[in-house]
Formats: sequence, C-alpha cells, structure tokens
Amino acid sequence: MDCARYSNYLNPGFDPENVRCETKGSNSIAVMALPYNEPKGREGLGRKVTEVVLQHYMRRPSLKEIGLQKMTEFAHDAVCVEQSPGYAAECDLAVLMTQGNKFRWICTGGARIFYFLNGQIMDSSSGKTPRLGSGREKEMPDVLQETEFTKGENSFLVCSDTFCKYVKEAEMENALAASDNAEDWLQALKNLYEDRCTEEPFALMTVFMPQKRKRLPKKAVIAIIIALVVLAVGAFFALGAARRRNGPGQGPDGRPPQTQGEPGTEPTHPPEPERPDRPPQGQEGTPGERPTQPPRPTQPPRPEKPEAPGQSAGPDETVIQEFFTLSPDAGATAAPDATMAPDASL
Repeated sequence: MDCARYSNYLNPGFDPENVRCETKGSNSIAVMALPYNEPKGREGLGRKVTEVVLQHYMRRPSLKEIGLQKMTEFAHDAVCVEQSPGYAAECDLAVLMTQGNKFRWICTGGARIFYFLNGQIMDSSSGKTPRLGSGREKEMPDVLQETEFTKGENSFLVCSDTFCKYVKEAEMENALAASDNAEDWLQALKNLYEDRCTEEPFALMTVFMPQKRKRLPKKAVIAIIIALVVLAVGAFFALGAARRRNGPGQGPDGRPPQTQGEPGTEPTHPPEPERPDRPPQGQEGTPGERPTQPPRPTQPPRPEKPEAPGQSAGPDETVIQEFFTLSPDAGATAAPDATMAPDASL
C-alpha cells in the first residue's frame, strides 16, 4: 500500500496524528478521525480514536461483520469519554481496510471514501451518516460490503466533507491521471483545495494499491513447457549430426580423441612422442632427470654341510635297510630287526 496523508486539524502537516495508515503482511488499514466540539485544553480526540481503531484491527485483522461492529463500538466509547456537559464532542471517522485481494470501509458523519479503478470513480461512501458521539448510536454507519479488487489500477481517496465542497469528482480523476504515485496525487489535490479555500480545515489521504501480476493460463504454461522440451531435443540431435559430419574436434589437452575404426577392430591411438634414451645404470642423467640406482650385490651361495662319519645316507635308506630284506626270487620279505627281538632275560 502506497499511502500519502495530510491534515490541518491537529499538528498541521504531512505527518498528522489523526490520519494514519499501517500495513502488516497482506493486511492494511487507513484511518482518518476528524474531531468536533472538543473541550478546551483537551485536544487530541482525533488521535485517540485513530489509535483505538488501529490497535483493534492490527491485533486481529478481519473483515467480518462482528469485527467491524466491535471496532465501531470501541471508537464510539473513546469519544464519549471525552464528552462533558458543556462540550458535546463528536467525531467523523473513515476506515479503509484491505485483506489479501478484498477490501471494506466504514464511514461516519461527513467523512468520505472514493474508490478508483483505472483512474475512474467506481464507488464512494454517502457522507450522510451520524457522527460518533452524537447520541444516535442505533443508526448504522456507512459500511461497504466485502469487495474484491478488480484487475487494473486500484486507488482510494479518503477525505473530509469540507474537501468535497470545493473539489469536484472530475477534478479528482484528472489529478489522478496526471500522477504517478500517491504523493503526487495528494499534492495536486491539496493545491486545488488551497486555491479555493484557506479558512476551513480539511484532511486528505491518498492510497495506491500495488497491481497484481497477470498470470498466464494453464494451457499457455503447458504449451510453453512442451515447446521448450521439443527445442531441447532438436538441439541435441542437431549437435550429434554436426559431430558425425565434421568429425571429432580436439580434446581438452589439445590432442585428437581416440577414433573408432570398423566394427570388430580396436580403436587406433595417436603415436606417442619419442622419449630420449636413458643413460646406462650407475650414471647420472640429464639435469632434471631422476638418477638410476646401481644394482644390488648378489650374495654368495651357502656351503653345503659335510656329513658326519658313521651317519647314514638318509632317513629313507636307513628305514629300508632296517625293516626290509630284498630277495631276487620272492620279492620283498619283511625281516624283523634284531634290535626289536624280545629280551630273553625278561
């Protein structure tokens, strides 16, 4: 919400306390409270009513009927507290509330709200309802039903009844058409009023709502996605055909990649560059080349151990001589060893 405000009821200037706007997320509110018959020395009724309305809405933002009714009651009670027997204080109140893509307003007394769409007035409050604190609490204020924003430029003008006396609706539209933002529109309207009246107090607040981005329909989104997929597939096949027609290019190291020959043959590799002959072992090579190490010395063969005297040739031959006696006729006949005979002395 782009908001600009001016009032010369209290603290004249472009930052009045009785005309305020606040935004919290997707919830926004613009409040204008115009006091009448305030007791002397107790000015500030407009500021108090504005603060009560802001706190109530920002605590629990809602556009429901029960919420608006409570808000109006609290504002009325704030006016009644300031009343005295000699001063019947009253207040005109204009409240514009937005929540997401919907808006509503409440107006009492002569306060006015105009709704513009693409620079033209589409709706407005009547400005003919009782003021707060007038004693006619049973009469309902001017309440706009919950309305959705229309596509296009949505803007609002919140003003006092004195402003509407001197500035016509056609002039409001012309000033809006020549403005790019809320501040420019406010300044143009202020100049129109001050050129015609300088005695009566007035209040203004201009509100520009951000335009919604136009969303493409689902069919258009699906068509765009399909077109992108077709283009990607076509580019892939075109790149493959170009590589087959022109042959492979150089690899990342500057060498041509491996080429494949006919089916069944191994791929050919480019010849490797010749390497310089290495120097013989034991000699130092060229600078920058790792020197070769000399071969390790071979160990001499170990000497065989001599056989001790009286030692048999081997375990196999000893076993054969002790346990077997070879006979050319009968073959091998087992012969007990003399050392294995039982001892007769036992």
